[in-house]
Amino acid sequence: MLRHFSFVSYATKIRLMVLTLFMMGAIFSPHSSLAQTTDFTVGGSVIASANQYNAFLNFGGPGITFDWKQSNFRIVVGVLPSLRINFRENDLPLLDKYSLSTALGFGPQVHIGKFIIATPIYILGRNLHVTAGIGYRF
Repeated sequence: MLRHFSFVSYATKIRLMVLTLFMMGAIFSPHSSLAQTTDFTVGGSVIASANQYNAFLNFGGPGITFDWKQSNFRIVVGVLPSLRINFRENDLPLLDKYSLSTALGFGPQVHIGKFIIATPIYILGRNLHVTAGIGYRF
């Protein structure tokens, strides 16, 4: 994992990892000013998104959540494990009109109350697929 920094000793790498974790704990501790206005959590959701040739059913995965305690507004940047339905003809010769596969997307989501507006991005093969969708947060 840390072998790319060959000019640094193994003990120094461990010390840097512990220091980084300590600093993250200090930043997001309950007594810091940042923690008094935002929450750092992991949540789940279901989002349906689409573009020209694909439809995706996204299930909320891990992400970084910025939650404002004063309102029902949160911003999430995370990954979205998804089921992909491809409507492009002649993409797979064995299937006549559509195909079903899995995909992993990433991107921002805006949560307003229990509803979500999302723009998942997928890298499928050599193509970048940007989609837009709506969803519900549990």
